[in-house]
Amino acid sequence: MTNIRLFRGKEAVKEIKRLKIDDVFLYQWYIDQGVYCYIRYLNSKPAAFALISRMNFDPLDIHKNLKMLNYVYTLPEYRRRGYAAELVTHIIGVTEFSAFCSNEESEKLFEKCNCTNHGITCKMFTDLVKQIASILSVLRTKYSGKTVRQGIIKCDKARRRIQDSMRRSLSIGERQHLEACLRNIKSMRKHFKLEQRRGLGISLNKGTSTSAFSNRKETAKDRVHWDDSISAFSNRIRTGVITNLKHKDPGNFLMDCKTIFKSRIHNALKQDEAVKINAIFCGEFVITQGEKMLNEYKYFTTSNAAIYRDTNIDEWFKEKVEKPIMKKLSEFQERDSGWGLSAVVNLGVNINKFTPQLGSSYIELPVLIKRKEACINVKNDDNACFAWAVVSALYPVDKHPQRISKYPHYSSVLKLKGIQFPMTMRQIPNFEKQNNISINVYILKKEKKDQFNTLPTYLTKEKRDKHVNLLLVQDCYEQSTKFHYVWIKNLSRLVSKQLSKEKRQKYICDRCLHFYRSEDKLHKHIKDCIQKNDTAIKMPTEEKKMLKFKNFKNKIKAPFVVYADLESVLKPSTKKTAYQQHIPAAVGYYFKCSYD
Repeated sequence: MTNIRLFRGKEAVKEIKRLKIDDVFLYQWYIDQGVYCYIRYLNSKPAAFALISRMNFDPLDIHKNLKMLNYVYTLPEYRRRGYAAELVTHIIGVTEFSAFCSNEESEKLFEKCNCTNHGITCKMFTDLVKQIASILSVLRTKYSGKTVRQGIIKCDKARRRIQDSMRRSLSIGERQHLEACLRNIKSMRKHFKLEQRRGLGISLNKGTSTSAFSNRKETAKDRVHWDDSISAFSNRIRTGVITNLKHKDPGNFLMDCKTIFKSRIHNALKQDEAVKINAIFCGEFVITQGEKMLNEYKYFTTSNAAIYRDTNIDEWFKEKVEKPIMKKLSEFQERDSGWGLSAVVNLGVNINKFTPQLGSSYIELPVLIKRKEACINVKNDDNACFAWAVVSALYPVDKHPQRISKYPHYSSVLKLKGIQFPMTMRQIPNFEKQNNISINVYILKKEKKDQFNTLPTYLTKEKRDKHVNLLLVQDCYEQSTKFHYVWIKNLSRLVSKQLSKEKRQKYICDRCLHFYRSEDKLHKHIKDCIQKNDTAIKMPTEEKKMLKFKNFKNKIKAPFVVYADLESVLKPSTKKTAYQQHIPAAVGYYFKCSYD
């Protein structure tokens, strides 16, 4: 053991790995002359970390472990090289967490050492949530004022520690994990407060024990509660958690969430024209394994969806939040047999920044698009490029079509009541109605270097006599920052090459971008296309034009098949939760051999 100080770098790592565990264990308790002293002689991070990883710790002896941690932390050299953080990570990994987090001294030391292993950090907070949840579970069966105060203090400490961890450099997954822990901590703190009010004999409806208020009609705010939360993401406008207070059914819970959700979204839309929102449903699920009943939090996330000022929020919430979550809950319980929803915990709401596609100041067309001479790009110096593009289509000129001076001012020939520039997609239907014009908008999708495909992004619902096709271009196709509308004078010339290499004339449908050889066939197609298609048709490439069967292994007959069935008796577990314990009563199986 004493020879370690003679080694350096990789040789020291090999020597440490060669040591017997008993040798390290023998020396580690002698702090002044033990393994910690050898770290300073190694002069190598890998060697020091290798030595730390070989140390043995008693998982339940917190005080001895803390003594070691304190010694390492007092040496500035160890803190500078990160040894203290590595050591605290190792100790937490082998230490019984319930004992570790209940020791105030260990909490302070953990914060001082600034543990850099975020995987261990996430595990710590997950265990901390479980510990606080167990305190709350005990409190519901046996009320104690001391336990309530202890639970609230633990929630506040946990909230502060999670928020401190969020300030560090974390991966997206770790940030989402910490946000989920923080939401659960906030929900449990609210339940501790409710238990405290119940213990004091205060009505939960109005905060008073008088009969006048206790008989008040219950509202959604009495059954669910909104709390603002801290987000680990910089593009968030607001993050909140809606805590379930009384519901057992997730459908009823989501209906009450909608009431709270609407008021918060209206406030967000006062400052922003549009926002993007996603929701995270958290439920507690239980499963019986042998004689044990395990419980675990499960999360179901909806995709980000935009909400504008004129969006019907009731319909949006039903389609984007309620239906997806209920579908995922149903599929999860059917797929993972044995898991049952025992409690609805909360609904997280993330309100994110969202900038809709805007057509604003002048942008040059990409060189390849410009060479086709299919578009008229008016060189405007304001944010009304949409209006100038429409005017250039209604009043075409032969010479210098890019000059504004060749056209009447858009305000004199177009009706723009309620229209704000830069133009957004949401305003186009209003513009069409006012001016009796139909508009289609296309975008350029960059496929390869300097190669673009044209795709529809907005299609009119009713094609009028005055019809204009516009192209929405952007200044950078790697990261879109600024947009600009131009008039598509000749759609066939713009998209012909991406549809076919043939040079003869094509009759192109401006809705699905499919082409025909004759104008008659195009007219027949348009009648059906208006009813069915609102996107581009993408045909297979030359390399992928053949569709053939490949899974020949699925045609081989299975040598044998076992048909089995299990019958269970449903036994109610408690009177408060709608969950039954499945007790196996009978099992049967049939073995069928394919060769008999």
